[in-house]
Amino acid sequence: MNEHKTEIELNLINDKVKFLGKSGENQDITIDYVPPFGDGEGYTALELFLISFASCLSTTLLALIKKELQKNVISMKVKGYGERRKEHPKNFSNICFKYHIVSNDLTESELRKLVTLSETKYCPVWSMIKENVKTNVEFIIEKG
Repeated sequence: MNEHKTEIELNLINDKVKFLGKSGENQDITIDYVPPFGDGEGYTALELFLISFASCLSTTLLALIKKELQKNVISMKVKGYGERRKEHPKNFSNICFKYHIVSNDLTESELRKLVTLSETKYCPVWSMIKENVKTNVEFIIEKG
């Protein structure tokens, strides 16, 4: 596969809006929508977007922590939410991620700098939306 091209496949599997999505040799994921338009039997597109954004930011942060700072992360957990507009298109107007990181040597000031680097330079998902969606990243660093 070309490193500058990402390919996916999406197949409709019912008479509503339920799809199986896939990329490469990865497992299928089920995408659906809430009733009555869908059956509520899979992730919605916006849920997948939040997961994608959180995983992109998390991957970026972990790579920078390990490579640039040469620090260790024992665990990382992120919870997030997106607030949707009331009018169409009902896209996110605000996204918030709350990180809980366990590390014996990472400091809050170091992590703040890495979040800024992620936003301005390294996280491609954030780069695509930063002009349109307000994003807030909060975190707690706990010693392991």
